[in-house]
Amino acid sequence: RALTCEQAGDYIRFTVSFNSVRHEFVARLKHLLDQLTGGGLIGNMGMGAGSPTILLGTIGGGVGTPLVVQEDDVTKVSAAATMDFLSADFDVTEAPSGEANIIIAAALMRDAEHTALGDGAPHHVKYLDVEAIAAVEGEPTLHLAGLVVFSQVASGVMPTTGAHLATKEYVDSAIHFIENYFFNDTASSYAGDYYKMLDTPTGEAESTFQSGLLGEGDDQALFNFATDAGAPGVTVLEAGVYTGHIHARVTLANKRPTKIHFEIYSRNNGVETLVVTSEETAFLTDSSAEYNLHAVLAADVTIATTDRLIIKWLANVDSAPASDVVVELFAEGTNASRFEVPVTTDVLNQIFLRQDGSRGGSISQAQDFGSLGIIAD
Repeated sequence: RALTCEQAGDYIRFTVSFNSVRHEFVARLKHLLDQLTGGGLIGNMGMGAGSPTILLGTIGGGVGTPLVVQEDDVTKVSAAATMDFLSADFDVTEAPSGEANIIIAAALMRDAEHTALGDGAPHHVKYLDVEAIAAVEGEPTLHLAGLVVFSQVASGVMPTTGAHLATKEYVDSAIHFIENYFFNDTASSYAGDYYKMLDTPTGEAESTFQSGLLGEGDDQALFNFATDAGAPGVTVLEAGVYTGHIHARVTLANKRPTKIHFEIYSRNNGVETLVVTSEETAFLTDSSAEYNLHAVLAADVTIATTDRLIIKWLANVDSAPASDVVVELFAEGTNASRFEVPVTTDVLNQIFLRQDGSRGGSISQAQDFGSLGIIAD
């Protein structure tokens, strides 16, 4: 009797009414629609001007006869163009007046890029499960069964839950190594209170770094540690948590209450650029204790591969009591005082295998690796 089409976003709702049909017809029609739903749908629909034909595609993978519903009395609410029929849910009801109402809630693709293949025909999409299209917070969700093959690059968004597909961007940011730089008392090439931090422990005895007398004041410089040239050898300081593990104390009790913290800098050609600042410790005591401090870098920071990293230890000293304080930091020995840096696989580009077991330099020159007899080309 009539066909009504209403469009809301990516969904089309059809209401098809027939005059005076028998109950048996309703039952059979519902069975047919159930079969169509269960077998998956292929097809398109023409909603252009003067084309009120709806083609519901074949059952399963092309088995069966298409069901065509065509009426002269068509109410066309939307101005939709030709669209691909993705999937649908059906409901058939029998009105008291003897009419059968078919409710078809269909999800459609409206993107013009999906409307043609090489032959210019509509791009038909088939889904094998009943819940192929589901409304999730107003957006269509596709549930694909079986093997899905992409012939082109499939782009995506940054995943936020465990069930989301991972993009390359996410994988690159999520796979981190923790590069450890251990503090030691060897002077850095930089002038001033700069000492080395190396990616392996020295194995030497405990070293002590003692400040001068500190009066009241915040951010008072203690000691600085720098990576060697070429380290870390990355172009990006990754967003994440940077950790400073330090053993520290004040030399005497009943002195000015003191807390320490660190700042991270990148350094190139004598210019130091502040990257991030850590939290501070509790008040130091006159007994050496270990402290783990964290600095959270909210976003990636681009640096040059020639940049070196600097960690500066600073003291915040309270006003009372009035006696000045001395701070001591401890490294090496059994302390394992270090700076932990999250890095990606780029850092592996700076690690090379050598015959003597060291990791500096390259193996571009011909070398004999023992009994293996491996030499460079």
